[in-house]
Amino acid sequence: MESPAPYFPAAPTPAPSISVAVSASETDDRWDAFVAACPGSHHEQATAWGSYKRSQDWQPVRLILSRDDEIVGGAQVLLRTARRFLTTGYLARGPLWREDDEPLKDRMVEELHRLVGARKPAYFVVTPPYLGSGIGHRLSGLGYFVKPYRLPPSGAITATMLIDLAPDEAQLFAALDKSVRRCVRLAVRAGANVFQGGLDDIELLHRMMCQICARRGVAPHPKDSAPFKGIWRHLSPGGLVRLFLVSCRGDVVAGALVFAFGDTVRIWKVGWSGGGADAHPNHLLSWEVIRWAKNQGFRYVDFMQIIPEHAEKLLRGEEITGDYAGVTRFKLGFGGKVVCPEAPLYRSYRPWLQAALRH
Repeated sequence: MESPAPYFPAAPTPAPSISVAVSASETDDRWDAFVAACPGSHHEQATAWGSYKRSQDWQPVRLILSRDDEIVGGAQVLLRTARRFLTTGYLARGPLWREDDEPLKDRMVEELHRLVGARKPAYFVVTPPYLGSGIGHRLSGLGYFVKPYRLPPSGAITATMLIDLAPDEAQLFAALDKSVRRCVRLAVRAGANVFQGGLDDIELLHRMMCQICARRGVAPHPKDSAPFKGIWRHLSPGGLVRLFLVSCRGDVVAGALVFAFGDTVRIWKVGWSGGGADAHPNHLLSWEVIRWAKNQGFRYVDFMQIIPEHAEKLLRGEEITGDYAGVTRFKLGFGGKVVCPEAPLYRSYRPWLQAALRH
């Protein structure tokens, strides 16, 4: 009998190395495809958003991590140099990664720190992705701190309402609050109709948004329609922004500007003239956006912002009261889930200013 051949275990296949690239190109289809495929992807990481911000004197810079020519992580940061040559910047809803790989996340944050640090911004803010990125503790080890509300930007969302569109349309409608279902049916019987508008309707939406703000006693933001129009010009060619309007008895009485990117439709700015109140146009508007998102294959609808204190109470099962409680209850009536993304973080890459900001 022949002796068995000696056994030599196969050498382990080395893991493909990660390459790092930095890009400031105005368009990048590979990058956009990567961002859109990431769970909870956000339009502010798309090149079209970078193009819009470039028109406002921001410089988009993309950090791209690839393995075997496939993008596996990255971030689009925005930088701007103002008076006295001080650079500021921010990263909105990033960094992103396609794989739930802890070493990849570590490398991503290290490369982000290196990229931003080389430009030595006086002030830099990171708003993490919505869905469980876990980068807060990594950034805190690199000199970042949780951003107090009084430091800019003030509009970062720290609590929102997400609707999962996985159920079929009948189930989504059944998940609405009983009063919301009633209002939607009343709107349909009253002849209210939802349709999509275009650039020529942006001014009307802004006017209706200002009317809502006046009734609430707050200043409209933005104060004029120019940002709406700029966003429309840069994002609508790719279908990343949509304008939904509600007509009732011959008049357009309500509308919403929404972002549609990746797996999520985000209801950003809404307006209501106050007309057709008995027809409940705002209930019909939100429901039709949900239906449209479901039919277009999106996974989530994001109501974009609820009061953080309301979110905390809802998560504890408590009743909400006080300012904007009615707005939160309205959004809650559509069957969404409260989501609280990680808090924004900040740091200065100028030591003296970092110390001043901490105090």
